[in-house]
Amino acid sequence: MTSGARISNALHSRLHDIKLSRILKNEASCDISSLDAKELGVISGDYIKITTKIGSLDVKVNVTDRVLYKNIHMYHGYREADINSIICDNFDPYSGFPAYRSCKCKIEKMNR
Repeated sequence: MTSGARISNALHSRLHDIKLSRILKNEASCDISSLDAKELGVISGDYIKITTKIGSLDVKVNVTDRVLYKNIHMYHGYREADINSIICDNFDPYSGFPAYRSCKCKIEKMNR
């Protein structure tokens, strides 16, 4: 899972509540590849649960071929689905770089 990419109409999370920003991307969603979507049995607009060792989130799916197979991506800054809240803040022992933008996760289809 990767996170932290910026939406072009928002500089940081404070701007996600501005009406224009919500018109352009009104809610948090998770991008997954079409291959992952097929395996899970989901289509764009369905909901999935993302689970890490820290916690879990329920989010809407966006199926796209811009994300690699077995990877997912979420934009930052949505209060209702804060992806950073389920990413651990461990440091890489070699580089000292925090792992706050990526981690392993499990995704599963939700029945809504």
